[in-house]
Amino acid sequence: MVDPGAPDAGALTHHVDVSYAATADPAVYQDGQLITGDPVFVQLNPSVDVHVRYEVSGEGAGKAEGVLGLNARLSAGNGWQRVVPLDPGQDFQGAGAGLRASLDLVALRDVITAAEQRTGVAEGSYRLELEPTVDGTVDGTAIELTSPVAFRLQGGQLVLDVADHPRGEPVTGTSTQASPGAPQQTPRLQLAGASLDAGTVQLAGWGCLALAAVLGGVGLLGRRDPWSRLGRPVLTVASGGVPDGTVRTASLDELLDLARRYDRPVLHVPGAEQSNYLVEEAGVWYLHVTSPQHSKRVRWSDRPGGLPSWVATAPTASQD
Repeated sequence: MVDPGAPDAGALTHHVDVSYAATADPAVYQDGQLITGDPVFVQLNPSVDVHVRYEVSGEGAGKAEGVLGLNARLSAGNGWQRVVPLDPGQDFQGAGAGLRASLDLVALRDVITAAEQRTGVAEGSYRLELEPTVDGTVDGTAIELTSPVAFRLQGGQLVLDVADHPRGEPVTGTSTQASPGAPQQTPRLQLAGASLDAGTVQLAGWGCLALAAVLGGVGLLGRRDPWSRLGRPVLTVASGGVPDGTVRTASLDELLDLARRYDRPVLHVPGAEQSNYLVEEAGVWYLHVTSPQHSKRVRWSDRPGGLPSWVATAPTASQD
């Protein structure tokens, strides 16, 4: 993760709250109300109402405008995934916006059943992410953010995948960006508990350009170059083995799309015979290996967030 340091006085702060609710069986749910944090039993509640609230504060927040949308992303440990739009987008103007959508769990389960029947593979456990999206501007400053909320869908029930979440409280995502004209600060990287200036970590820019040229041809760099769309630099870290269970993506484009969508840095771990590229999201590490080989996704075991132990150091600048 990148720590931009203390925000300036006029920094823009974005808040996205996600909650869900439904009238439910009082024999199962207290007061007959299913609320955020409760498991959802599909047999009892085939659908729930999802509420999304977006607010921006800071200099020029009253001049915000754009579109607030909501998607549901289903995925399995083998790499299968499907995005289902729940609300194509609500136009807004001003510092706040909201939307309400119905999450049809029976329809999602039917999508999974159809995929399992066609492929002959039943995963049993799936991941569901509710993805609120904001695309717009605040007084001329572009906004493009996604604040996913993860669930486990297994055995006829949907369970919020957020540790120790207070029942009834919305799941909140917060991000901060510099206001227009704010002085640029040197970002710092948090690697294995150590804070380093970004300048002390070797950037793999030339290597990325070379790889993009091999993958798509020099003429495709620029508008169609997937590396050019990344919001954060590619960082080369110390070589090391990749732990078993890391989630592997089927293609490099898929990994870069993940990094761009969630505004995450891409870590490059060089090797003698292959290069590994990794992106972390919600405590799960995603990997793509550039050498030709069969690639699949395998869910990582319940490992706490942060960099894995094998990323222990990063190349530092000379002190001479």
